[in-house]
Amino acid sequence: MTTECFRCGWCGQPTDCDGYVLTYDELTAMSVDWGKATMTHGDCCPRDPNTSEPRIVTKEMAMDAQDPDLEGREY
Repeated sequence: MTTECFRCGWCGQPTDCDGYVLTYDELTAMSVDWGKATMTHGDCCPRDPNTSEPRIVTKEMAMDAQDPDLEGREY
C-alpha cells in the first residue's frame, strides 16, 4: 500500500493533507516518492501570495536545504 503524500504548492515543503508542515520525524518515517506528491496550500506560506509579510525559514526547511544555518532567517 502506498502512502499518499502532499507538498505546499508554493514552496514545496512536505505537508499533511490539510497543509500542516510535517515534522522531521514524520518526514523520515514516510517512505514515499515526494516527486509524485499532491500539491496543497501549506501553512508554511502566507494565505495571500501578494503579501509583503516576511517568512522565516523553519528547522525542517533548513534541513531540507541541507544548511542548518538557514534556520530563523527571513526569505
